[in-house]
Amino acid sequence: MKNKRPHSQYIKCPTCSKNAWEHRHSMSQGLAVILLKFVKAWNGTPVNLTDQGFTHNEKCNFQKLKHFNLVVKRTGKEGGSWRLTQKGKEFALGKRLIPKHVWTYNDHVIEEEPEQTRIVSCLKDNLYWKRYPSYVNEMRSKFECF
Repeated sequence: MKNKRPHSQYIKCPTCSKNAWEHRHSMSQGLAVILLKFVKAWNGTPVNLTDQGFTHNEKCNFQKLKHFNLVVKRTGKEGGSWRLTQKGKEFALGKRLIPKHVWTYNDHVIEEEPEQTRIVSCLKDNLYWKRYPSYVNEMRSKFECF
């Protein structure tokens, strides 16, 4: 199992011998809060993070949510904006488990570790946790139109 490795590991690309890194990403409390903030801003159309008041730190870490297939970046004329996936919606509503850790290489997921997590587990020591039941009710009504 890969969780015995360090969180980042230097490797040589088997194809071109380029120096490369494998990275382990964890679904953390911070990422869960960023996801919920995004879900509140999402209205069924792509969302630009800058327009929604995300902090610099949130914008930098937001892209990690794509490794869990919770959000997808838009390309073309809507470049720089993101949309919520069905998996992201279900995870935010507490209806879905996702891998707690994923490994990436060259910005692509190469392995999902078997341990699973729910959003409530990620949020349990955060203010969002205290408001989570009312949040879910609010989001359920919002998602009914999508």
